[in-house]
Amino acid sequence: MLRALRIALIVLLAGALAQPAAAQLVLKPAAERANRYLLQFVPQPGFGATAEKSFSTELSRLRAAQERSLRRLQRDLSDTDLVVHRSLWLRQAVSLSISPRYLERLRELDYVQSLRPERFYRVEPQGLVQLPLSSVLAQDNLDQVDVDALWAEGYRGQSVVVAILDSGVDLLHQDLQGSYRGGSNSWYDPYGEQDQPIDLSGHGTAVASIVLGGSATGSAIGVAPAAQWMAARVFDNSGSSSESAISEVLQWLLDPDGDPDTADQPDIVQNSWGLAGTEGSCINPFATELAALATQGMDIVFAVGNSGSTGASSFLTPAFDPHVLSVGALQSDGSIWYNSSRGPDRCGSAVIPAFMAPGENIKAATLSFNGFDSDNSAIHNGTSFSSPHLSGVLALLRSRFQSSAEERVSALRQTAEDKGPAGVDADFGYGLVKASAAAEWLNGQSIPQQPKQLFFSAARYRFGESAGTIRVQLLRKGSLKDPAAVEVSVRDVSTRKGEDYLWAGPVQIDFDSGEFRKDIEITLLDDNQAEQRETMELVLNNPVGASLGSPTSLRVEIEDDDGAAEEDQIGGAALTPQWLFALLLLAVGRRRWA
Repeated sequence: MLRALRIALIVLLAGALAQPAAAQLVLKPAAERANRYLLQFVPQPGFGATAEKSFSTELSRLRAAQERSLRRLQRDLSDTDLVVHRSLWLRQAVSLSISPRYLERLRELDYVQSLRPERFYRVEPQGLVQLPLSSVLAQDNLDQVDVDALWAEGYRGQSVVVAILDSGVDLLHQDLQGSYRGGSNSWYDPYGEQDQPIDLSGHGTAVASIVLGGSATGSAIGVAPAAQWMAARVFDNSGSSSESAISEVLQWLLDPDGDPDTADQPDIVQNSWGLAGTEGSCINPFATELAALATQGMDIVFAVGNSGSTGASSFLTPAFDPHVLSVGALQSDGSIWYNSSRGPDRCGSAVIPAFMAPGENIKAATLSFNGFDSDNSAIHNGTSFSSPHLSGVLALLRSRFQSSAEERVSALRQTAEDKGPAGVDADFGYGLVKASAAAEWLNGQSIPQQPKQLFFSAARYRFGESAGTIRVQLLRKGSLKDPAAVEVSVRDVSTRKGEDYLWAGPVQIDFDSGEFRKDIEITLLDDNQAEQRETMELVLNNPVGASLGSPTSLRVEIEDDDGAAEEDQIGGAALTPQWLFALLLLAVGRRRWA
C-alpha cells in the first residue's frame, strides 16, 4: 500500500519536479539557531602529524582524545541542559546546544579553545536552466575530454570509487543502479533522514551520471562508466545544512565503515557545491577535513562556481583550497561559459580554475521518480556539470596506472588543451582536460600499470531477512582486454544453507573481454521467527587470467526483520511525513523558480 501511494505521489509531482535544474548548488548563510554552538577543544596534533604512525593508529589517537574531552565536558556540565549533536573527532570539536547562561562556564574550561555560534546554511540554486523532458542527444562532451583511446584499451574506471557529496543519488536510475558500491559503508546521511541513497532534487544524480553513468538513456553519458559510486548528502530534506553536518560528511570519508583496518575510502571526491557570498574569500571552514583527505591520496574535485558575472576572483569557497582541483565550464564552441567563476587566486599560489571541462548542453541522468522513469535524462549547464568530467578523467587514469595524486595532476597540467590567452591564465587555468593524452604522458614517465585483479566491491553487506534475492558485486581491476574467471564459495558463520538461504555455489564466475562487474545472487529465506543477526561469508579462490585483489572475502549479515512495517526494513525507505513534505516543498519551489 505504501509503495503504491509513493509511486502515485511521484507520478503526480513529475511534471513539477522535472523542469528547471540548478547549474550549481550554493549554500547560503541562514539565520543562527538559538543556543547552537560549535565548541573547539584544545586541538591534538592534526591528522598525519605523526607520519611514522599507521592510519589506524592515527584515527584511534584522535578518536580517543575526542572521547576523553567529551567525557570531561559532559561531567563538568552535568548540571546543565547541554546536548551534544555531533562529535567532530577529526577537528576535535563538537556541535552542541546549551542555554546562554552557561556559556562563560564553557569558555573557562582549560580544555576548551573556543566557542562560537554554529553556521547554518540553506541550499540555493544558482544559474537555473530549463531542461527538455525528452532524451535529446547532447554534445560530444566525452570526445572533448578524449576518452576514446583509454576506453579502447580496456580502461573505463574499473575498481575506482567516487564519492558524490551532493543532494544524494537516485539509486533506481538504470544508469547508476549497477555501479553503486553497496555494502554498509557507501551511503551517509548526517541528518538521519534516509537510510539508503535517494535524491529529492536530481542535482546529485546528474553529477554522478556524468562521472560514471552508463548508456541506458540511449547514449553513453559517463566519462568512466566502469567506476563505482558512494554518496553522502550535503543538505537535508528541507534544503538546510550546517557547518558541522558538512564536516561530519568529510570526516566520514576517512573511515566509512568505522573500522580503520579495512580499506574502504573513496579514491575521488566529487563536489558540485560552494558557499554563497564567498567570492574571492580566503576563509575555509573545511580546511582541516580537506587536508586530511588529501593525506590519503584522494583526488578532491570542486566546481569553481557560477559567479563569473561578478568578475575577477569570483570563485566560491572551498574551491581555492590548496588540496582541491577546481573546474570551470566551457561552452559548446570552446569559449568560457558566461557564468563560470574566474580567478586569480587571492589566497595563495593556486591556479583557479585549475582546469576546464565541457559545461553547456551536457546530457545527464535525472530523477527516475522511484524507478517509474528509470532511464530519464535531461540537458544541463554550468560548473556543477563540468567538474564531474574531471572526476571521470581521474577515474580513467587511476584504472590504468598505480599513480600518485601529484603524478596525475602533473599529467593533466602537461597535456591540457590551452584555451584563451597563451599559457596558464585566470579564466581557463591550465585548459581543457584530456584523458588519453594524460595517460600517454604517465606512460612516458614509466608509471606502473594497475595489475589484473579480481575482488569483491565491499567487505560487508547487510540485508533484511525478507529482502528475497540479494545481489553482491564482484569486480575486475586492470585492463579488460582479456577474459578472466574466479571461483566463489560460501562459508556458514551462523547461517544454515537451505534454511536461511538458497545458493547453487560454489560456482565459477567468468568475465568476458570488456566485462568489469558481475552480480552474485543469493536468495534469503524468511522463517518468520525472531532471531539474532546471522552471518555468512563469501570467499574467492582459484583465479584465472588475474590475481586476487582485496577484499577476497565478503561478510553478508542478515538482520531479522519479522514484525517490521512494510518498507521500513534494512535498506528500505519508509514514506514518512517528512519525505512527503520535502517532495511537495520541492515541487512548489521549482514552480516558483521557473
